[in-house]
Amino acid sequence: MNTPEGYEALAAILQEAIDQAANGKGKERHQQNDRPFLRQPICEIPRMVGPAGSAYQVMKKTQEAMRLPPERAVVELLGAINYAAATIIVIRENALADFNHRLDKITTDMIYTKPVKLDDFDDLG
Repeated sequence: MNTPEGYEALAAILQEAIDQAANGKGKERHQQNDRPFLRQPICEIPRMVGPAGSAYQVMKKTQEAMRLPPERAVVELLGAINYAAATIIVIRENALADFNHRLDKITTDMIYTKPVKLDDFDDLG
């Protein structure tokens, strides 16, 4: 990751979140059979129930972190970052799927409707 000057602290925290997902708590609980992040429950469940599910986890983990000692709070907040990333992934996937669906509909409509003739526009102008 190419980190802009002045954003090193943010990059370090984001790297900690990646490390937690790949090697820490995330790997222990969710990375069965070496499944990549996109195929783990953190992304698969929001695909089934919608991104609000993982957004809820972000809020829950953040709230829980505020009641914990600093080191445990950091672990929960890194998990919240990973849930936020999963939420972003699913939102983007849904937006792309919606776009593709609308594009398919437009294409289908163009194929299965009567052809438009220039004469059809004579009364407009």
